[in-house]
Amino acid sequence: MHRPTQSAAPNEFEWNNTPWDVLVAISARMHRHPLPTWYLQKSAANQANSRAHQKILAS
Repeated sequence: MHRPTQSAAPNEFEWNNTPWDVLVAISARMHRHPLPTWYLQKSAANQANSRAHQKILAS
């Protein structure tokens, strides 16, 4: 397989210790496939927790 001249070498990419759900989100962004429903649910829960935490800090 021939790489374009300005492309990165395959050994320059490291995904060690990267959470796989982050890779799912990156893949969806790059390849324009929909995010899985479990990811959307997890993201919504994280946002709700963050908002609740901000309200506690503001009071």
